[in-house]
Formats: sequence, C-alpha cells, structure tokens
Amino acid sequence: MSGTEEDKQAEDQAPEGMTGRKTYNIVSDTVTGPNVRLKDNVIQGIVILVCLVLGAGIGAIVVSDRIPGALVAALSACWSGCSAAASS
Repeated sequence: MSGTEEDKQAEDQAPEGMTGRKTYNIVSDTVTGPNVRLKDNVIQGIVILVCLVLGAGIGAIVVSDRIPGALVAALSACWSGCSAAASS
C-alpha cells in the first residue's frame, strides 16, 4: 500500500468531529511533541515548584552546610518534579 493510500485510509477511520487541535493533543500526549494546553502546563509548574521548595527545605535541614545542601537538594527535587510532571 502506498503512502497516499494509507493516508486516505487513516482519514476514513478518523472519528467524526475530530478537530485538528484534538488530533494534535492526542498525538502530543501519546507519541511526542510539546504540550500546549494551559491547564497541563500550570499543573506541571505547580508540581515542579512544590518539589523545589520541599527539596530546598529538606536539604537545608539535613546537610550541615545549609546553602549548598539546599541548592543540591532543590535541584534534585526539581529534576524529580519535572520527571513526575512530564509522565502524568
């Protein structure tokens, strides 16, 4: 089957009322691509901020040298928050 035949077959199977935006959101959620939905990005930002603050607080308490401990823990927690937010 040629590429154009596959494209036509895929178009025939597309659900009715599926807009380009809905199609883009499905592809960016399941395959790849930037997510441009404001709600998702706000949630990800909040998760990252909470992880950053918690990590900095825990690092400042646990490590004797407070500032480097807070910075390293905040970066580690931020990395974890980014990973968690991206996978949701």
